[in-house]
Amino acid sequence: MSGRWYRTVRQIGDRPVLSVVADVCAELDTLAERDGMRLARHPIWTVYDGRVMCEAPAVPLPETDTQLVRRLGRHRWSVAQIAALTSMPADRVAALLGGDR
Repeated sequence: MSGRWYRTVRQIGDRPVLSVVADVCAELDTLAERDGMRLARHPIWTVYDGRVMCEAPAVPLPETDTQLVRRLGRHRWSVAQIAALTSMPADRVAALLGGDR
C-alpha cells in the first residue's frame, strides 16, 4: 500500500509559534483522516518568513472487518469464502452482507 505526504502552511501573526504549530499539526491529522489515512509519524515543522510549514507522511487506515466483508461481497465472493478468509462465522458474514446479496 502506498502512502502520501500532507503539508500545510499558516501565517504566524501575533500568536505564539507553538500554538500555530499545534493548530497546523491538528489540521494535517484532519486532512489525512478525511482521506482515509493516518499520519505515519510526528509531523515535521519549520518556521520561515513569518509562517509555519508542517508536513508528515500518511498511510491508509486499516479496513474494518465490516468494510472487508462488504468489499469482498461486492467482488462476488461467496459467504463461505469470506468466512474462511476472515475466520468469521458464516452467519455473521451473511448478516454483514445483508442487502448486498
